Amino acid sequence: MDFKGRGKQRKEEMFFNIILPFFLVFSDNKNIYQFLRFMFENHSPFQDNRVTQKFKNKPPDLRITSVKEYMGTMLFEKTKESMSL
Repeated sequence: MDFKGRGKQRKEEMFFNIILPFFLVFSDNKNIYQFLRFMFENHSPFQDNRVTQKFKNKPPDLRITSVKEYMGTMLFEKTKESMSL
């Protein structure tokens, strides 16, 4: 997967949403597992979208500093939206 050029953001999202969890679950190698876990917890967040901007606007001093926090924000907002229907 080439992470350069057009569609970089989408390719990164596919990696963190699909490929990384797959390898976390099926990797028998402890070093690979620890590396992927470290990457998930420390990689810089993706660019803001409508959902993360909405979340950040509630408490103005809130910052999303990693992919893990970004994905948690997405899950929180999506769950909250579906529960309010």
